[in-house]
Amino acid sequence: MTTNPFDHLPPPQPISALWATRALLVFPDMHMVDDCLTVLESTLIGANSPQPDPDTDMMTRLLNMQKAMAGMAVPSIPDSIEINVISLAKIVRLDYFECRVLELAAMLVQDEWLHTFCARLPVPHDTKATYVIAAMLNIGFNKTASALATTGGLHLAGLLEPRSNQEWSISKLLALSSENAHCLAQNQFNPFDLLKDTVEPSLAPRLYALDFSHIRATLDILKGYTSSQALNTRQGANILIHGPSGSGKSELTKSVMQTANRRLLEVPFLTGQLEVLDAQDRLKAYLRAQVCLKPSHTVLLFDHFECIFQTALEDELKQHPCPNELGWLYRIMEYNPIPTFWLTNSLHGIPAAFLSRMDALFEIPPPNAVWHTSMLHRLRRSKQLNFNPEIVSDMKGMTPGVMDKAIQTAALFQEADDVAKATRVLKLLVNNFQKVNSNSNDIEENTHE
Repeated sequence: MTTNPFDHLPPPQPISALWATRALLVFPDMHMVDDCLTVLESTLIGANSPQPDPDTDMMTRLLNMQKAMAGMAVPSIPDSIEINVISLAKIVRLDYFECRVLELAAMLVQDEWLHTFCARLPVPHDTKATYVIAAMLNIGFNKTASALATTGGLHLAGLLEPRSNQEWSISKLLALSSENAHCLAQNQFNPFDLLKDTVEPSLAPRLYALDFSHIRATLDILKGYTSSQALNTRQGANILIHGPSGSGKSELTKSVMQTANRRLLEVPFLTGQLEVLDAQDRLKAYLRAQVCLKPSHTVLLFDHFECIFQTALEDELKQHPCPNELGWLYRIMEYNPIPTFWLTNSLHGIPAAFLSRMDALFEIPPPNAVWHTSMLHRLRRSKQLNFNPEIVSDMKGMTPGVMDKAIQTAALFQEADDVAKATRVLKLLVNNFQKVNSNSNDIEENTHE
């Protein structure tokens, strides 16, 4: 006696049973009909008829089920998956049909019965598999094929896993990682958990507009630029901010975006699996973000822009102003739909061709002594650290990043209200930071020479 592979599985959810019935109606494999019929009847219309032997009886029962379902409310997918897919579609460029395919892909991982059913469907090529998926979802073949295409939103956003040309099963065409499927089923859903290899939300700023009073003109221009509604539809919007490490480039960008009420997304340095992304991988992530994300009120942040030119391309950069390997970047910067802020410690090595793609370039210089004293007073209050700002403020070359970090660290060493000790610790920390930065700059200058 042949063992029914579905006997040991829990029954399918109603929507899975509906999808399976549609698949069997358009692609009736009689062995699968025999295995699935009773459980599908039981799940969808409460019938529990004995299994007939003739193939014609099987198909008659399937057709009767279809007629019965026509008068029923169509079963819905679990609320969490439906709501989460809608939330994701507000950020990622997914059309209605791609959302439907993503729902099916998520259910394939969640519903063991449906997964087994789809894995056993004999589909000899991608056209047949696509045809079955279209029938299951009750949408057109061309729309389904477009949603499954490697150039579609699901693949461009990295939501569906890549497949080889020989993998034509339903499960392979709808390969959604178990991690992504789990995210889509959560009640507390964060859409960016599905986009870890592409972008990550920027953290809240630690510094604010008043901390950049030494660059008031730059700050006012950036506020006006990011607050403009025209930026939502403008193509090729790029801003470059350069300055030494710790000068506050990232904090300035975050502060400006918060004021303009824009979502700031950063191109990451790590994948969701905590693997380091090199310069070329980060560029690919940037391209995916430009292609798959919706641009409204979103700005991208690409830090360490100079690093992408300090790789194996260095020899070619000496010969050509725009290397072939980066020609696509030069092109997309002209038409990128999502405004991008490019941050760099140095302009050295960045070809003029790329700098010419910027709307504006801003330098963040070290602040003056008056600014030091003002910011130190504010940080002392906000960090609840007692020290003498006048003694520390005369230290040259202090940057916002160095000051903020040093004060956070000094707070860990504070004992009671020992102002003198806190001041000594803070001066030592800032001095050490400055020595490291000075040595790094000397090394960089020697390397450039």
